[in-house]
This record gives sequence, C-alpha cells and structure tokens, in this order.
Amino acid sequence: MNPKELLAAEYVLGTLEQAERERVERDRPSDVELEAMIRAWEDRLSPMLEEVEPLQPGELVFGKIEERLDAVIDSSRDSLHQQLKNWKAAAYSGFALAASLLLVIGALITQVPEPSHEAPFVAVFQQDDQQPAFLMTVDLETRTLKVQPLTAKGLSGQTYQLWIKADPLGPAPKSLGLLPTIENPTFKTLEEYDPELLKSALFGISVEPEGGSPTGKPTGPAIHGQLYPTGI
Repeated sequence: MNPKELLAAEYVLGTLEQAERERVERDRPSDVELEAMIRAWEDRLSPMLEEVEPLQPGELVFGKIEERLDAVIDSSRDSLHQQLKNWKAAAYSGFALAASLLLVIGALITQVPEPSHEAPFVAVFQQDDQQPAFLMTVDLETRTLKVQPLTAKGLSGQTYQLWIKADPLGPAPKSLGLLPTIENPTFKTLEEYDPELLKSALFGISVEPEGGSPTGKPTGPAIHGQLYPTGI
C-alpha cells in the first residue's frame, strides 16, 4: 500500500491526527487520485456497518470524552467542544463513516473487563481489497487484547493463530495463541509486553492446522495489521 493510499485509508477509518485530517480535506477537491482512493475505501469499509446492530452512545461516553478534552487542551476548549458536538450529531445520524466505525469499536470493547480511562488502539486485518476479516482492539493500560471476527469464515480442519512481531522480540514472529472460535470474540492478556512495544509491533493472523502451527512459526496464509489510536 503506497503512502497516499494509506493516508486515504486512515482518513476513512478516522485515525488521522487533526492536522493531517484537515490537510486531506483541503487536498481532496484538487487531488483526483486521493479523492478516488477515499471513495474506494468508503465503499470497501461501509459493509461493516451492516454487520453491527445500530448503537446509540450513552451520555457517559461523551462525558468522559469531554473530561479528557478539558484536561488536555484548555486553551482550545471551545473549538474542541464544537467538534465533539459535531461528532455526536454525525454518530446519531449515521452519515459519517469514520464516526460510525468508532461506534463499532466502542460497542466491541464494552465486553472488556475493567475498561481503561485511556482510549484503546485498533488494528484492522484485511487481505488486499477484500472486506476486513478481523478487528482487534488493545487497551494499553490494562494490556487487554480482543479480536472480533467480522467477515472471517470458520475453517474445516484448520484454525486461526495470532502472532506478534517486533524487533525487541527477535527476528521471528511470536505466537499469541489460537483464535478458538469464529463466532465469538477472543480475549487475551498482554501483561508481558511493554505498551510502547505494542504500539509499534506488527500483528498477524495466519491459517494453521488444528492445534496451531507445528513449527512455532506461521506456516499458512496470513493477514497483518498494526495498532492505531482511536482517541480524539
């Protein structure tokens, strides 16, 4: 994926910093290639909305967001509050794809025990131009990981296995265990891993024989993802 396509994908997912997002919005009208990439990603990811029941965020969610905004940037409180109101309106109306994806993520992480006060990180596992197969969220404060199947299908005589790869861990990927069922989310703890390592690590999900890889390394087809922050 070239840098411009990655920029378009992050814009649609809503993971860009505010300054980068504003730059993309400025460039879209004059950059035909960028506009086409953004529309392609919107078409590719919008089927995710059909997989999720409509969700109306509770006031507690917005209260916590407002508290974080007040603590971080007092000097721009008024403009940030206006952005929050705009985001809330988009979430209720369902017209903004990025806001809708954040609602999906919010719905998925509600099952994680002892939720963190810090925004979670998310990774999307997707093969080429296909729809996303898995969505992974990580709470770096509690180091709790959750893998949610989206369009992934069950395997006969095979299983999915989760991996992590980072320079401090050595040259080979390290197994984080199997994803035992395709119907329900999988929860795991990452207590042995430093949060900064998790932020920069590459994660993978491979297809392995029943019981997992016989070699201790990925042996079948794999899809990959990297964590991106979901906080405002």
